[in-house]
Amino acid sequence: MYEMFILFTILIFYLFIKFIEQNHVDKKLLVKIGITSILGVMTHYHFVFFILPLFLVSIIYLYKKGDLLKIKSLFVSMVLSASLFFILWPYACHQIFGSYHGMVLLGGV
Repeated sequence: MYEMFILFTILIFYLFIKFIEQNHVDKKLLVKIGITSILGVMTHYHFVFFILPLFLVSIIYLYKKGDLLKIKSLFVSMVLSASLFFILWPYACHQIFGSYHGMVLLGGV
């Protein structure tokens, strides 16, 4: 489980860098980002605490570059992947926000 968490963490970081460096919006790359996000969160909840700051920093960087189309595309990709995750595993909301382990995790943030 932890090895897969590290694999998805490295992969999502690579995909975000590749997305930011491109001069155009690559839909295939956005799909890869979405799938990697879903698989990463399904592997380990802590993936959320890696991907959210990465997403926010990417949005800020793209905003400073003035690339609003990429911001919109990345935002839609992340919202769709989060929605699909909760459709695939609806119990995750309770597990993350309502269980003892989730409260300990969120209390440490």
